Order: sequence, then C-alpha cells, then structure tokens
Amino acid sequence: AGDFHYFNRIKASTMRERHDEVFSRVNGCSNSEYQTSSPDGVRRICYWVGENDRGNQLRCHNKTVNHPYDRLPDNLGMLRPKQLDFCYYHVRYCINTPHHGDRPIKINVANEFAFCNECYVMQKGHPPK
Repeated sequence: AGDFHYFNRIKASTMRERHDEVFSRVNGCSNSEYQTSSPDGVRRICYWVGENDRGNQLRCHNKTVNHPYDRLPDNLGMLRPKQLDFCYYHVRYCINTPHHGDRPIKINVANEFAFCNECYVMQKGHPPK
C-alpha cells in the first residue's frame, strides 16, 4: 500500500535542493526520511537504475521487498525476513520459493507480486501484462 512506482531523472548535485522539494511534494515525505535505513543498516529503497529511450538515467524509489519465506539471523540471533535489494517490480527471480524449491526461476514480466509467470497465473488466474 505504501509502495509506489516512481522514477525520476538523476539530478546533478547542483539540483539537489530542487529535487528534494519536488520529491517531498509528490510523495508526502522528504527524500531523507524515505531513504532511512533499518536498524541493521540494510538499504530500504530499490537499487534499480536504468535508462529511458532518450538515454536519460532513471532511478526507482520503491521500497525494497522483505522475502516472504527466507529468514536470516540478526545481531541478536533472531530470525528476520531477508531484505532484498529491489522492489517487487525489479526483483529478478520469483519470490514464491516454496513452489519452486531450490531452483531460482527468472521473472519474464515484471509484476506487483514479484512472481514468475506460472506463480502469477496461479495467484491471479491470468498471465501478467
């Protein structure tokens, strides 16, 4: 619900204040608030960077995904969800791991569940668009 798919041109350091102002107005929070790290130091926004047809660089500002099944121990030995480096739209492999076992299945069409085509059809009843 709090995630959104927002891309922007990467601004030069001279445009930083203007970029932060626009980001705050569009997203309802400051850029620094949105990019705060978790207590264990894991980055909380998607790492995806790409280019559009004109060669302008784009960056994703979605929140990263907590893996629904994989767990890792934290500093105190508690098992916490594995924090992935990308959002649902930019994860490269299906996160429905119980369905696939140990085989990573590449996602062919990006979707809001980070599922491969087969898992998406099982969940929604039709292939991703």
